[in-house]
Amino acid sequence: MWLEEEFPYYQFNIEMDSFSGKPYNMNVYNGIQEWKKMRERRENYDISDDEYLEWKLNFKIENELH
Repeated sequence: MWLEEEFPYYQFNIEMDSFSGKPYNMNVYNGIQEWKKMRERRENYDISDDEYLEWKLNFKIENELH
């Protein structure tokens, strides 16, 4: 997420196969999916750059490791 601050709008793709199996991996995958949704909202001007940065500063991955 933070590399994006120096290189806005770069493309980031990870295959789901890399995350299969472990609950921790799914937490990371879900976090990346949420990030991609927020990036898309910013790119579509649904949210401002400031709102996007605020989201990144406060984002927490939901813990599904129970």
